[in-house]
Amino acid sequence: MTDIHSHVLPKTDDGAATYMESLDMLRIARSKGTKRMVCTPHFYNPRIGHVDKDRVFDIFEGLKARAAGIDVEILLGSEVFCSDLFLRELPMKNFFTINGTDYLLVEFDFHDDIDRVLFAVDIITKAGYIPIIAHPERYSFLRRDEYYVEKFLSMGALFQVNTTSLAGMHGERAFDFAAWMLDNRYVAAVASDAHDTSFRSPDIRGAYMWLYGNAGFSKTYAEELFFDNPEAIISGQKIITRW
Repeated sequence: MTDIHSHVLPKTDDGAATYMESLDMLRIARSKGTKRMVCTPHFYNPRIGHVDKDRVFDIFEGLKARAAGIDVEILLGSEVFCSDLFLRELPMKNFFTINGTDYLLVEFDFHDDIDRVLFAVDIITKAGYIPIIAHPERYSFLRRDEYYVEKFLSMGALFQVNTTSLAGMHGERAFDFAAWMLDNRYVAAVASDAHDTSFRSPDIRGAYMWLYGNAGFSKTYAEELFFDNPEAIISGQKIITRW
């Protein structure tokens, strides 16, 4: 399996605090069947503050060297908070796309204004990127009006749901909306959004087994969410959708 959203990179945001914790997270991921993990530290998130791109790259290289004995390939990306500052600085490319592809993991304020979000997605796509909207099930502006789910897909965006939402850790509304999105095949990938070794761990196998064994979902779709689509994303290949 390939996990496209994690905060396993140490000392960069609210995820792993040390290299030791990062290595423990990678060991958990490998024990649960993850073969590749994208490190997506927060960029432009007001809770985190300024993140230096060069420093992040150096830490990534440091983690790669320390994790050489763990059979998990780690790749670099970022989770970009779509602030006004990010939109102004978008041409500066002060962030990492997923493994150097055109795919960019993006997040919004959970209670953002829908018109502002539409504007941001339009700017990102016109700049040549394919936005992957992280944890859409947690956004009130989407849960209020399901029309916008298809609207974003028609604009070229993709959706990534969190395993923690499927486990009910973000409340009933997040779980119900994630299940509805999966029922309608609106989701391109399921990922861990891992921050630690316990509460928000890098274990994605539980969610995969739940979807694979759930009569309401096709086994083929489960394979797409955890294997095929994430592999296409890290390889820069186009994901074929009906939108």
